Amino acid sequence: MRLPNIPSNLVTSDKLNTGIRENLQDFTTQKPDGSLIGPFNALLHFSAYGTPVWDLFPALAGNSVLPKSAREVSILPTAARFGSLYELYSHEAVAAESGLPASKIRTIAAGLVGQFMSDSGV
Repeated sequence: MRLPNIPSNLVTSDKLNTGIRENLQDFTTQKPDGSLIGPFNALLHFSAYGTPVWDLFPALAGNSVLPKSAREVSILPTAARFGSLYELYSHEAVAAESGLPASKIRTIAAGLVGQFMSDSGV
């Protein structure tokens, strides 16, 4: 089920809207009309839940003990396994920003992580 996009001028959760736009700049999070896409649109539709969920995103990202590339090695195959296309798209961009080469990103997203893992982990 697809939820209709909420035009940016009708967004009631300014914290959620601003947080997404300011913190997620490595990939597209909105349509040209300013409405949010991917899972973020659903967070807006259910802002009573979406705002606390958004608060969790930066808390998890900012307090991770794993290097960014290692986080992406775990997120990408999980997204692939569950067919989460937006998650794959966005985390391929984050993985590239973290320094993972494109060939490794494609391999990981295809679920072939063990093909290139070294003793150092990534």
